Amino acid sequence: MLCFLALFFVITQPCAKGNNEPLQYKIRLHRDMVGKPPVLFLLHGYGNNKNQFKDAIEMIDDRFLVISIEAPYTFMLGVLNRWYEFDIIDGDTTSNQTQIEHSKQRIFATINTIKEKHNYDITRVFIGGFSQGGIMAFNLALSHPEYFAGIFAHSARIPVKYSLRSAEDDYEDLNVLILHGTEDTFNTKWSKQAKTLFDRLGANTKYFEDTIGHEMSKKTISKIKG
Repeated sequence: MLCFLALFFVITQPCAKGNNEPLQYKIRLHRDMVGKPPVLFLLHGYGNNKNQFKDAIEMIDDRFLVISIEAPYTFMLGVLNRWYEFDIIDGDTTSNQTQIEHSKQRIFATINTIKEKHNYDITRVFIGGFSQGGIMAFNLALSHPEYFAGIFAHSARIPVKYSLRSAEDDYEDLNVLILHGTEDTFNTKWSKQAKTLFDRLGANTKYFEDTIGHEMSKKTISKIKG
């Protein structure tokens, strides 16, 4: 019994890796073209993995280099993945800020690794995610808008805590696509709050809804496919 508990503890804990180590990822190469390709980084939802976007990737413009990144933290015997732990108490959400920062640094390390290996166009870097992955995309764009030409967030909300650049005109060149299902139990008010924030920051923000639950659809994928 003690051996089992020890094994359970090891499996459910994230590996102690440094912030500069890239995460695991799945790659779809772009078609041969003149010049450097644009790149799209994808961040999966809570409890999922780098294979979540399999169907979506097939629809994305093949001029794009596409990278689906896997979150660093595992749970449920290492089967499921998350970017950070969170809890909801009396309607208020708390998030593990240390894990969020670690995940952000690992995402940037992965972005840099892909740059070294595939030499993409640094002026056409896009990132997006679903649910918790969308929250991470919001977080990255709010703190480092200069890294990205555009982001998308599907079925997500503004992070519980986030930092903004002191010069809000830093967001004027950022394209933001926000998508949500009208039947989602995770209320559309969260995405609408995000649109309000990015509109205020001067970003080029678009919002789209579909009659779906907490999921992606062909209609919503078509909005991000390029």
